[in-house]
Amino acid sequence: MPEDVPRPLTVLEVTVTGQRAEALVEVRPDAARTGAFPSFTANLLLALPGLASHECHNGRGRTFIEELRDTETAHAFEHVALQLMRLAGSPATGETTWDFQRDGRGRYRVALRFEDDLLCFGALRLAEQVIAAAAGEGEMHVLVDEVARLRGLAGQG
Repeated sequence: MPEDVPRPLTVLEVTVTGQRAEALVEVRPDAARTGAFPSFTANLLLALPGLASHECHNGRGRTFIEELRDTETAHAFEHVALQLMRLAGSPATGETTWDFQRDGRGRYRVALRFEDDLLCFGALRLAEQVIAAAAGEGEMHVLVDEVARLRGLAGQG
């Protein structure tokens, strides 16, 4: 992806309170929903097959995979970060919310409860890159190496 083109989703800031990190993310208007990218779900599942077992409390009774086909891109980002944390050995839970009046259009808050702060921050940064690659706007990293790097962070936070 050229340097002058913003990613589909960008982490603007992360606030930490205790064992909870809240990332303020901004999503490009043309990337607001995962359905905007025809191969998004397939790309994510190839890279992170464990996403298929995620639960999603969406109020509609849909599985996470059903939800992933056309959900807020920030919601997909939340689950990617959670899966990366799990792969690195750190269980976590999360939630995505938005208040466009407070934060501005296209800005979402992704909250993650974590056991290891460094691992959480690393997962957030890597998830940003994975979302771009799943949207076809970057190359999918060799996740094995990146997850090993995250595992190396475990216990350092």
